[in-house]
Amino acid sequence: MKTDDLIALLASDPLPPQARPKWQVAGALLIGGLVVLTAVVALGIHTDLIHWLTRPTIALKLFWLLVMAIATGVVVRRLSRPGQTAGMALWVWPLAWLVMAALAVLESWGEAQTQGFWLGQTWNVCALNILALSVPLLAALIWTLRDMAPTQPSRTGGVAGLFAGCVAAGLYSLHCTETGLGFFTLWYGGGIALSGLLGAAAGHRFLRW
Repeated sequence: MKTDDLIALLASDPLPPQARPKWQVAGALLIGGLVVLTAVVALGIHTDLIHWLTRPTIALKLFWLLVMAIATGVVVRRLSRPGQTAGMALWVWPLAWLVMAALAVLESWGEAQTQGFWLGQTWNVCALNILALSVPLLAALIWTLRDMAPTQPSRTGGVAGLFAGCVAAGLYSLHCTETGLGFFTLWYGGGIALSGLLGAAAGHRFLRW
């Protein structure tokens, strides 16, 4: 029997998969989140954090990340079940990125230094830092997903990587001092996308039946 046929047969089984208990999933994600938060604290938290987080562009960035994290979390939950499709929530991430890009272009028209607007001061480390911070969360997700019988391992891993990247980017905001929407679009979006690619590779390797 071909592998695809076997997967289709197993996915059609009406019995529910023996998934990890919810508390165990939550515990794994909590541990991953604490590791990431510890790393951010080691990097250094922004001074006057409360005032900083209430700035319009920072608040918009956090809302952007929250929307994408919720959407990708919903998709991961769906894909963790055999035979389930990603659903419309899968399109939220690219649509949210396009909206941020459009807002960034509009904002850049009033900027004298367009290159600085898009590159900021930390372009060379931002995306890589977000990718590095996403690894503990992604590892926790892949570990929990292994017992949840996803039938699309690469896609499931990729969306899990996007989710981990969004959460890591949100925590990285406690350290980052950039304020430009162009910077967020390129380098935050790039770091999250890299996390998605890493997740797709990990899903292909570790979530295959």
